[in-house]
Amino acid sequence: MNEPLLTVEEVAQRLRLDVEAVRRYLRRGELAGMRFGNRGGWRISEADLAAFLAARRAEAERAAQRADE
Repeated sequence: MNEPLLTVEEVAQRLRLDVEAVRRYLRRGELAGMRFGNRGGWRISEADLAAFLAARRAEAERAAQRADE
């Protein structure tokens, strides 16, 4: 795995979310990430971020289909 890892702050900036929202997704397991040490913080791979976004997109599409029924 040689891809660069993103910080919580970088992910929050990309998604235009609050940093705490990203941390909440990580703690809930909705967004996969790695924790380094007690104070090292979280790191998120590009692939994990893409998977998170794909899952959110699929969830939104299912909700839209249910609303149309």
